[in-house]
Amino acid sequence: MHQSQPPHYPPFGSSLPNRSWSDGNRGYRFGFNGKEKDSETASDNFDFGARIYDGRLGRWLSLDSYYKEYSSFSTYNFALNAPISYGDRQGFWVVGSDGNKVSYTKNQDGSITWSANATSDIVKIGNAMLNTPFGESSFNKWINANTIVHIRVDYENEPNDRYAETTPHGSTLNENGQYKEIDVVIFSKKIESIIKEGSGNRFEGATYDEALGAISTHEVYHNDPEQISLDLKIPERFQKTSKNKPINSEINFRREYRKKNGINGDDWENPYYKRGYKGLSVQENNATITKKTGGSGLGWMEVESKKSDSVFFISNLN
Repeated sequence: MHQSQPPHYPPFGSSLPNRSWSDGNRGYRFGFNGKEKDSETASDNFDFGARIYDGRLGRWLSLDSYYKEYSSFSTYNFALNAPISYGDRQGFWVVGSDGNKVSYTKNQDGSITWSANATSDIVKIGNAMLNTPFGESSFNKWINANTIVHIRVDYENEPNDRYAETTPHGSTLNENGQYKEIDVVIFSKKIESIIKEGSGNRFEGATYDEALGAISTHEVYHNDPEQISLDLKIPERFQKTSKNKPINSEINFRREYRKKNGINGDDWENPYYKRGYKGLSVQENNATITKKTGGSGLGWMEVESKKSDSVFFISNLN
């Protein structure tokens, strides 16, 4: 990620008058708090992952999911109205070892400091996802969602028909159209298998962290309200490829990961393109997805659990 905007803005993040800056032909993307600029809505709006922030007003453009925890403040406040003293980068709803919210801090040297209650599995998955801007934005969707998210890496089992699964605790949705509580499991041995030469999988030849980050990003979008609505209507293997966010999100993550880590070649995209997947648009918070003609959605399938009313979303290895 190239250098974003120099710190030429007041505490709440609006642009200072008569100050200008250019990074040549690359185009300005990141600025206040390291977040991506959302120029489509307003000049000083920033995409924080779960919500859009307006630097001119010093307010979020949507309701704070955790407003009940800060009842003495506006439900649209930013950093408790004290941005010099506090930050408001995440909402943290990934559950740690003590049952409380997990948090992380990105340090100036690029390292990541996790809260003491972050399990080794959360750190492993989080570090892989935070390797790219899109992965970070996606991880923040987990922790900013009004959903309790349990994350675990399974090092023992290697299922034939999946390399990850998201299991809701029942089918009841919250006010945002997301599940109230989910379990996310990543199967480490399966990842090791699918990245090997000759596996025939779309992750063949990927590094472990590339596959882990992409698969974890994929899982995030199974708690996306629009994807949930689509999954409940149409099994994923029958969904239009242009509408399937989980698989398209893999492409976004892998493009950034490979570019950042100097991995050349684009043959890895062929298995996606052959089925019509091209990736999410820049506005990944919304439903807009760029489209490639042809193909059918065979990346995932939906299976009803016989033990409860939960729905499992599991990977098809094609």
